[in-house]
Amino acid sequence: MYTGNNFLRHYGCAAFAAIVLATTGTAAQAGGFAVREQSTSGLGSAFAGAAAAYDLSSMYWNPAATGNFDGRNMEMHMALILPDSEITPLPGSTLFALNPSKTAIDSPILLPSTYSSMQINDKLVVGLGVNTPFGLVTEPEDRTYAGQYHGRTAKLTTYDANPNVAYRVSPKVIVGAGVQLVYADLTLKTNPSFAPPNAPNSALNGDDRGVGFTLGALFKPTPATQIGIGFRSKVELDIEGTAKVAGTFVPVATQFGTVVLPFQVVDLEAELELPEIVTFSFRHAVRPNVRVLGTVEWTNWDRLDIVPVNATSQGGLPVAPILPGQTVTTLDFQWEDGWFFSLGGEVDVNKKLTLRGGVAYELSPVDDPTQRTPVVPDNDRLWLSIGATYKWRPNITLDFAYSHLFFDDDPIDRDAPVSASAGLGVTNVDLIADVDTSVDIVAVSMKIKLGGHEVPPEPLPPLK
Repeated sequence: MYTGNNFLRHYGCAAFAAIVLATTGTAAQAGGFAVREQSTSGLGSAFAGAAAAYDLSSMYWNPAATGNFDGRNMEMHMALILPDSEITPLPGSTLFALNPSKTAIDSPILLPSTYSSMQINDKLVVGLGVNTPFGLVTEPEDRTYAGQYHGRTAKLTTYDANPNVAYRVSPKVIVGAGVQLVYADLTLKTNPSFAPPNAPNSALNGDDRGVGFTLGALFKPTPATQIGIGFRSKVELDIEGTAKVAGTFVPVATQFGTVVLPFQVVDLEAELELPEIVTFSFRHAVRPNVRVLGTVEWTNWDRLDIVPVNATSQGGLPVAPILPGQTVTTLDFQWEDGWFFSLGGEVDVNKKLTLRGGVAYELSPVDDPTQRTPVVPDNDRLWLSIGATYKWRPNITLDFAYSHLFFDDDPIDRDAPVSASAGLGVTNVDLIADVDTSVDIVAVSMKIKLGGHEVPPEPLPPLK
């Protein structure tokens, strides 16, 4: 018998769970579902030196970097992410016999970010960054693939307005602080667990706003060295959404033939905490035109443990109602902390051209096959990056960067609860699969010096 309780219990597990488990997908190229592509210059060095004020985009990692730039400035960055990700089901998967084919789950993504700053006086500089700190897209090429009960299409977009202020304590020390104003919007489509493999989608839409803060410091112990440390706080989101299912479902091998479910809607919510991030970076000029760069970053993904999903309205069928406050399901993450290590370098070829490159290794917070899903098939990865800066006009600088990411090939081993009345004859749909992923990223930026009052803060030898 089909009940509203069956629908909602499934939906909490396989649909609303994707608020976190499917919030991004293969195109989010930091660990978990964070987005690292906030800077073209940073991408060119594999984000070595990210928090040490290589340009204004460093404010994303360290608000004190804003104080390293005089007058008025603006930067516009754009990154194109081109993932190539395939999931290949293996024997032992519940739906392997029905659809053993591999499926592409990637989708190209275009990510903009902008930064601006204005010097108020000799000591004070204010700035503003606008970014996408978490999110992106998963969209399988074949909607009937073996992982369809774990998620079909998922899209999360986050927008972060980050006003900040930096204060020059001395020629060798700058401190900074800022506010994160985050908006998150989620759309998810998945196959209801009680439905056969070719069933229409369940759908979920939800959003919320959250507030956090940033802190940072920039140290210049010598004219040739800059050291930056930045902190991005957690952001609490109370995601509220409406889950609904529509259409006709044809159960497999039942005596009732076509079963039309009443259109059901229930409101759900889940309280999520996006993780803290701590970034340590350095820039050191070994010669007037040659610099070495480095970064170590920690992300507190460990806070994503078990998250309850609760109903906020009454739903389901009269015989099995779901009441407000009832826990429909829980999200079992149990992720580990994420780590990122990078080393790079820059060379000023002449007064107009600077070349850079870098290598990085990232430890994913998803380190167990049972934590990995077809919508977050995250793994450890190696970054190889190159980039260039060209001074096109006295007040306009152009940047280009390219990175290729090599992902480890750890598998997926995941299950999802399913009603036995689905006709599948099982209470869980298991997915055992290989994941093959690589990513190319291309980014460009334009930096414009708008003029204004200038008092140099004694930076490193400038790009020529």
